[in-house]
Amino acid sequence: MWYNRSRPKPVIAPSPRQRFVIRAMIIVGIAAMVLFFTEITRKEYIGYPYFYYPLLFSLGYMGLRILYEWYHYWDMSIPETPALKQDFSVDIFTTFVPGEPYDMLIHTLEAIQAISYPHTTYLCDEGNDPYLKEQCERLGIVHVYRGTVKTNAKAGNINHAIYTHAKGDICLILDPDHVPAPDFLDWVLPHFQNPEVGFVQVVQAYDNIYENLIAKASAQQTFQFYGPIMMSMNSYGTAQAIGANCTFRRKALDSIGGHAPGLAEDMHTSMKLHAAGWKSVYVPRVLSRGLVPNTLSAYYKQQLKWSRGVFELLVTTYPRIFSKLSWRQRFHYGLLPWHYFMGFLFLINFMIPILSLFSSYIPMQVGLAYFLTFAAPLLVFIILIRHYVQKWVMEEDERGFHVQGGLISIGTWWIHALGFVYTLLRRKVPYNPTPKDGQEENTLRLNIPNLAMAGLSIAAIIYGLWRDFNPYNLIMAGFAGLNILFIGFVFFASMQNRWRAYKKEVPWLERLFVRIWYLKDWFWKVRHGSYQFVRSVAFPIVILLAGFLWYISLQRDITNMETTKEDPKLAQHFVADQNAESPYRVQYRSFPFLSPAIPIEGFLLRCNGNQKYPYIHWQIQNDSISLKAFHKLLLDGHFDSQLGIWSEAIKVFKHPIYLAPFPEYGASSSLQIQKKHKELWEYLNHFFNLEGINNLMLVYNSPSPELIEASFPGFKYLKFIEIDAGVMLQSENPLDSLQSYLVRASFQNDVPWVLRFKETVSESNRDLLDSISSLYPNFSGILCTDAKDPIADGLSRPFRFFRQNQVPEPQMVERENKITPLKSAFYSQTKMACNYYKGLDWKHTKHPLFRRVIESDFKEMKSLGISHINRYGPSFYDANIFKEAEKEGLEISYCFYIGDIKSFSPENEELQAVEKSILDLVRDNRDEKSIVAWHLGGAAFSQLSQFYQAPQLLYEEDHLIRWLDKMSKEIKALDSTRPLSAELNFSVNLIEEARSIFTGARYLDGIGVNIEEGQTNLAELQKRMAQCQSPLFIQSVGPDLGVPLAQMGFRVSFNAWQDDIFSSHVALQGLKNLDGYKKRGYAKLEAAQIDSATNPLSRAEEFKVIPLARAAFSGQNQSYLCLLKENGKWRALDEEKVQVDWYLLKLDNFNEPALIKRLREKGPYISIQLPEASHRYQLVAYLIKDGYTLGTRSSLSTPLYFGTELHKPTREELEYQRKKSL
Repeated sequence: MWYNRSRPKPVIAPSPRQRFVIRAMIIVGIAAMVLFFTEITRKEYIGYPYFYYPLLFSLGYMGLRILYEWYHYWDMSIPETPALKQDFSVDIFTTFVPGEPYDMLIHTLEAIQAISYPHTTYLCDEGNDPYLKEQCERLGIVHVYRGTVKTNAKAGNINHAIYTHAKGDICLILDPDHVPAPDFLDWVLPHFQNPEVGFVQVVQAYDNIYENLIAKASAQQTFQFYGPIMMSMNSYGTAQAIGANCTFRRKALDSIGGHAPGLAEDMHTSMKLHAAGWKSVYVPRVLSRGLVPNTLSAYYKQQLKWSRGVFELLVTTYPRIFSKLSWRQRFHYGLLPWHYFMGFLFLINFMIPILSLFSSYIPMQVGLAYFLTFAAPLLVFIILIRHYVQKWVMEEDERGFHVQGGLISIGTWWIHALGFVYTLLRRKVPYNPTPKDGQEENTLRLNIPNLAMAGLSIAAIIYGLWRDFNPYNLIMAGFAGLNILFIGFVFFASMQNRWRAYKKEVPWLERLFVRIWYLKDWFWKVRHGSYQFVRSVAFPIVILLAGFLWYISLQRDITNMETTKEDPKLAQHFVADQNAESPYRVQYRSFPFLSPAIPIEGFLLRCNGNQKYPYIHWQIQNDSISLKAFHKLLLDGHFDSQLGIWSEAIKVFKHPIYLAPFPEYGASSSLQIQKKHKELWEYLNHFFNLEGINNLMLVYNSPSPELIEASFPGFKYLKFIEIDAGVMLQSENPLDSLQSYLVRASFQNDVPWVLRFKETVSESNRDLLDSISSLYPNFSGILCTDAKDPIADGLSRPFRFFRQNQVPEPQMVERENKITPLKSAFYSQTKMACNYYKGLDWKHTKHPLFRRVIESDFKEMKSLGISHINRYGPSFYDANIFKEAEKEGLEISYCFYIGDIKSFSPENEELQAVEKSILDLVRDNRDEKSIVAWHLGGAAFSQLSQFYQAPQLLYEEDHLIRWLDKMSKEIKALDSTRPLSAELNFSVNLIEEARSIFTGARYLDGIGVNIEEGQTNLAELQKRMAQCQSPLFIQSVGPDLGVPLAQMGFRVSFNAWQDDIFSSHVALQGLKNLDGYKKRGYAKLEAAQIDSATNPLSRAEEFKVIPLARAAFSGQNQSYLCLLKENGKWRALDEEKVQVDWYLLKLDNFNEPALIKRLREKGPYISIQLPEASHRYQLVAYLIKDGYTLGTRSSLSTPLYFGTELHKPTREELEYQRKKSL
């Protein structure tokens, strides 16, 4: 007998601490679930509604099921077993139906007779079997046969014995496969001393769990139920009878007319007893062991019987007894039958991936990473809670993930669904005992529904990925693949007996599985050791997860998300002095401009020998010439010969040189002189360009703050700005004095600046320099013009980085004019193109890029006259884009992004990987007919200034040009037929930068120019393009400038087809907005192509949002109103029924859009609570009408009044005020 082998230790009731841990986990788990469902029900995440809502229903159902499970972990209890002081007469009943195994029944009868407490045993034999009569006579058991009239199946059979033979106070009903322990009644009977107790239930355990996969899976579905769940039912008064081994009070059964009939007769009996006012007790002890279904047919028969039975009780018995039940019992019996509704949920989960793959629609439009952020905590809590309460399952073997039980449940979807359908159709299912003989019926026939679903899934995967290969279909294919694996497990489990028979015939397979068994045994020990560890550290994990949950709940709001980006520029601070022996890499010297250049040649040679950079002041040093006269002579060419001599010396040096021309201008306080200063810079720049000098780092000597704007020559002419520290130090507040320089527009372009001292930097200025170096990232160095040792000893550590020689060792900067091959005329052709960024960041994008979306976009582009797209690769969507572009007759410039590469040095391993990737892509895609050009995008040359400052910038630019030359040659070697271009951002140095690139990169056919909104105007751009001899074209531009340029014959590419969300930023320059509404630029293109095109918002001249006239601060509400300008007049939209979509946009510390959040309001008026640092936010509004939109962006802050005009404080001013207040 099983009880002679081993008896599991009885479980112990949870301690107060354990109860606290369980409840804490459940509370935080509920918070995780609320957060999860709050997120997935957001409107913007709804995909295809016909898929989304069934999925939401499925997820919601499973969420409620989990809550129901957690409800049954909240209050676990174990009843105390009192001493038995009352004598009970006991009758024990078991049944037999012809066809059940004799051995099983005899084994059970012998065990019943071995029960130590006095009792009378009855065998309710439906077949009147002579052999069983003999066995009953042998064992002293009463044999009962009810004749040929057999009503109510098992319940009728037992009731016949109870009311025709039995007289006892207590009735124990056992299934014929359930073998009781001798002390069974010793643990049950004491509870009947309470006259209110109607029945006592014990654990239903099994003796054949490891017989095969079906048996193990079937048993796993019960472990949690007979452990912690039933223990909580004991506390709630809802412990229910299980017909296999339940003990009833005879009086209780008499009160309801005997054992209740039905397919779920045990649940029916429980319901009626509870409705009659009887109480139930659950004793969590293993006092008997039965047989679990071990074949698929037996399992399916059992599940169909239970599914049909419990739904029948729900629609018939439950309404009749509802008023007689306690509220917990109503809750229990009202929800328990819905467990079998899971069949429909699994059907939904099967069909959604299949239909999604066939249709290319997805249920949810949410980034995978974002979804997992909110789903993962809930999943962890589900696992953690389930494992923790497994302290209270009956045996160690019962602990674990119960994967097999879950898989077999999934494979039973159609059986459970059939039970529900049969209930609605009122179709009967015969009551047949669950087969226990291990004889399998037609396994293949039972697997047909699952195999059909697997076949559909396979077909959907093949078709979906063939028709539209994209990451969303891959994810859906992954889900479909998992479903196939689930079905495969069920099929294999159903065939396991045949597999075992085959394995015995193949010796090597048998040996292999013996070794696998040892591996499984080792894995079991590791696995269960990990379960124990997780349970021991459950509470600390709860604390950590609660903190993480709090964090991600805050991160749902963009106001709590960090958007500050690290300044990518690599600091290269320097100290310049006159001492050739000093450790600093920059050596200063002042030279008279009008003297011969021989002294400077010697100085440059010494710098070269000492590995130092020259820092030179050109000083006029001629008292007989006034600045005004000098200026006129210089501009008239009087000093060109002198400039030529200096230029030759500079070119021969070939290393970078800091040159500050004529500091006398900076020292002048004359406004007229300062205005002439600008003309002087233009002349010098033009002269040096003609001389081909590219190793100069020009330094602008800043005059007093109020004169800067008059003299500042423009960023195109200089690399550094020099500020006189003496003026700053004379002020009462030196930082305020310095800030008076830095808030000027001349300092707003991140140009590095240096402080000029006339004497040693003393210890008294330590705090000042510390503050400057920490507050201002563009502070690049100090220049001491008269001191031999520029830095006094004893300065604090934050300033000592100037001693570290952070500027690189001097290198050669030499760009030769090379023979340039004939350029393609491709980029001089008149075309309208568009950058197509959709899907590049598919994990965060707002627009899942299915093939039908690509097809729709390309047709729409063609209707607007766009015949060319720029597409970055590689991406998931390349194949689809190539096919649709060829189909629609669109040309593609295939682009490679190199804008984030920080160094183009040949030793850079990252660069080498990029090179290989680019060449591989060219090689793989050169046969694509839709690709007509290659493009090296990302404006790498322009981006280098974001990473470096001179002199390192000059070296990196040189590396980049050499790399472009090398790469363009290799690309041309692979594909000589297609043109190749690079990219620049529009700037004041556009012509010079383009000339430098074309001079060094011989095989480039063109350079695309990116133009930001408001950066230039049509006339200036025409002038710049005409001045450049090289083939330039517009790579990226807004419609306001792009449409007239295209009409003038320029090759133009628009910024983007549609606004989108990326992981690092938000792009709002598209022709369509995030929701696909047509913006003004789209309407302009449409009007240029279609005369009859009507934009319902065409009369609107301007649209803006204004804050109501009051100053508001963080945490306070501020209201905003939409204004529309028509026919030259502004009017408020507050009284009109118009649709306005609102968004809150968060900027990074570079004033670039980083995050965006849709606001709920739809009207022309909105009130929001101002976040902290509101200057880092903007309000975005779109006026919507008939598919068209007008958009505007507005600062949250009310403009501050400065004097006679309104002035919006700059980022630098706000940051300065914030840092000053710290």
